[in-house]
Amino acid sequence: PHRELSRASFDTLVTITQAAQWTGINRSTLSSWVRRGKLRPVEVRGRTQLYRLRDVYRIARRTNPPGLWATSSYWDEEDE
Repeated sequence: PHRELSRASFDTLVTITQAAQWTGINRSTLSSWVRRGKLRPVEVRGRTQLYRLRDVYRIARRTNPPGLWATSSYWDEEDE
């Protein structure tokens, strides 16, 4: 299950593994999004690519059927 997020948490930078832990999305799914260019790192530290949680949730919302990802009140105000 995903963790509850505060509005500030959406701007947290995380690795793919951390994003999987936060969101409950399979790591291989996230890696697939990276390979296909759907998810792009916002920062690279050495060989570690970091992703913004907001981006992960946004892609999840667009990719998956309505449900968990579509019900977050954060999207009403923050979605671009």
